[in-house]
Amino acid sequence: MKLSLIFVSFLLVLNSCSCSKDSSEDKIITFDSTWEKYHLLCNFNIANKNRCNELQAMLDQFGPEHVTEKSLQKLVQTCANNQPSACVVLSWYFFRVKKYESSIKFGKDHCPKSSTACFYVGESYSLLGQLTESLPFLEDACKEGEAAGCERIGHFYLGEQKYKGAVKYFRKACDLEEPFGCYNLACAYSLMKDIDLAYNALEEAFQLGFEDWNTVLTDKDLINLKSSKDIPALIESYK
Repeated sequence: MKLSLIFVSFLLVLNSCSCSKDSSEDKIITFDSTWEKYHLLCNFNIANKNRCNELQAMLDQFGPEHVTEKSLQKLVQTCANNQPSACVVLSWYFFRVKKYESSIKFGKDHCPKSSTACFYVGESYSLLGQLTESLPFLEDACKEGEAAGCERIGHFYLGEQKYKGAVKYFRKACDLEEPFGCYNLACAYSLMKDIDLAYNALEEAFQLGFEDWNTVLTDKDLINLKSSKDIPALIESYK
């Protein structure tokens, strides 16, 4: 069983709201330039929700080491000026540096409007061992289309051996085209001994780009599936 806490990568051409007149500089994608576009397009409701989610995903691909102290202070000030996009980015930043209380502080008031804020807050509560507080935020994240939120709830159900609940949320993650969601759905079905459904879910994961072949071959949650289906042959057909 494998959990992806990193959101699905997006291929995105940044073609609007550039501050630079030099086209060569436009091609350089940095944390600051991505944040600027996210802020200008999304904080003032210029872009639609999907575009804002794409830009947020772009930001999520940067490590916190790309955020300078100057940038961080600017984000804090912008958030203090009641501009939610900065607060959501701060929630992301503090989540990534494992300062979970701060992640909750900056993101809490922006859920459910921001599905990413919902996820950061929910997962921060979870990592602090506060499951009761975590689940409502992860539920909101899932409802708003954040596959990682659906997947996380699926793992909670799986840990309790409540497989029907796990299937419900892994199915949602899979429908949102998260390959790990489909893979974990296959694991849940395998544990339930629903072999055909497990096989179909595993194939969905491969179709979406899941390529961790070693995990597939060694994962104990797939024992029931592997005892009934030729999984190595399926893997070969997707390599």
